[in-house]
Amino acid sequence: MLALYIIGALIVLILLLLSIPVDFLFYSSIGEGKVAELRAVWLYGLVKKRLRLKNTGQYFQGARKMFRWHWHPRHIIGNLRIMTGLLSLLSRVRRSMRVQKINGFLKLGLGNPLTTGTAFMYLQPIMTILSLPEPSDFRIEPVFIGFAFEFKLDGKIRVLPLLLVWNLGAFAFSKQGRRLIREFRRLRREQRQN
Repeated sequence: MLALYIIGALIVLILLLLSIPVDFLFYSSIGEGKVAELRAVWLYGLVKKRLRLKNTGQYFQGARKMFRWHWHPRHIIGNLRIMTGLLSLLSRVRRSMRVQKINGFLKLGLGNPLTTGTAFMYLQPIMTILSLPEPSDFRIEPVFIGFAFEFKLDGKIRVLPLLLVWNLGAFAFSKQGRRLIREFRRLRREQRQN
């Protein structure tokens, strides 16, 4: 009987710890050099973890190899299943996140004032349509003389771990989640054979 009380107390403790939100603070800069930084803060600042990436391109090489698109009809159906499964997974993960602020800065110059103005004409309405939280700010600065590209993004996202575990578990046991896992296993088998 004592063992049941201990197990019950551990389950309650784990649920309480998972109900404490995790804040993710991120910073990314592309311009003269690529820099990305991610900090996770849990238990209202008692537990902190920092991850800093200086060259982010090397981490995506494996993902590029895994998601090579094959244009044979039997591969197209599998690729569409993967994409719909990933979109469903992302929508479930999005439900457990709250964007608290996003600040961004884009400096863009394409060498020709006409093309820079055209790009600015398309980018500015997109930024007004996006529904960013209230303290957020995203600025686009066109450079009409010469080439220029600078991008900075920083923000804060709050994740509720209990809700995230619930949504990921629900997806993993759903029909679409099992189908996505089967498609990933098929992709890995095909990569090993090649």
